[in-house]
Amino acid sequence: MPFDPKSFSKNLAKATQQQAPFPKNFSYDPKRIPNKSQDKQISLNSKLAFISHRQGARPYQEDAAGIYTIKNNRLANLANEVVAEILYKTIIKLGEEINQKPFAQNCGSTLITSLQIGNRVFTANIGDSKAILLKRKNKKTFTAQALNWEHKPTDQDETERIKNEGGTVLKLDVERLGGILALSRAFGHPRLPGLSYQPDITVVETSEDEEAYIINCCDGITETMNELDIEEFFSTQGLSNNPASQLGKEAYLRGSTDNISVVFVPIINEPDKSILSFVADGHGGADVALYIKSNFVKCLDGLIQEI
Repeated sequence: MPFDPKSFSKNLAKATQQQAPFPKNFSYDPKRIPNKSQDKQISLNSKLAFISHRQGARPYQEDAAGIYTIKNNRLANLANEVVAEILYKTIIKLGEEINQKPFAQNCGSTLITSLQIGNRVFTANIGDSKAILLKRKNKKTFTAQALNWEHKPTDQDETERIKNEGGTVLKLDVERLGGILALSRAFGHPRLPGLSYQPDITVVETSEDEEAYIINCCDGITETMNELDIEEFFSTQGLSNNPASQLGKEAYLRGSTDNISVVFVPIINEPDKSILSFVADGHGGADVALYIKSNFVKCLDGLIQEI
């Protein structure tokens, strides 16, 4: 399906529909011992970005994540619609490549990614991971805004799309696409009718004088914390010297049962500074997520070169 630039406002409106925070002390267990996190700190000139992975309660780690500076500065002069179409085509091309791989037949991954170009933030989503714009309101408090909506079989629009594409939604422990996946879009599983890797894209702009951050995270975070909980958490606790690890640990203490992966990136208001960050939440193995990590930037750069 071709990219639709008119979808920006619809996707953002759906992303920002008000949610109630999780109940206080929701499954919170301060005695639960968090397993060790794998943390990475990345220098973006004057600021730091962070990646944090926790295996959590799962027997294996199936996620992948990355933060990359895009050296090609052509993006700075492009209109929002053009940048979004490049990001869209990159993800479609990546999906086509993945679904030709033998390892993708019974393996898959979500993708949540944010492309920062100066103060513009383009977010693309496939699946049930989340991007959140965190802004400092004053010295002690933050605001948090969701930048995407989650692709789940419970969503009415997704249910209709799945049925139109010959798929089914079955209610088991939860609604599952084809009785298998609890999400409605992902890379991989090419033989599963109704599963799509078409991304939804949003764009927001921040002010030059704002202190703002992008959080990309898997559902290991959002199964116990939504954007309102994250807003309250950082307003109460402040930012540690590794906010990605700080957030992952809190989700684990709140009872998260999944792999936990977080990317935390400052917004740098420099027009020629482009930063790509993402989390790929694998399922059925890590092969698809690792393929995304190895090939996403290469694929994006190839399409930028064609401009």
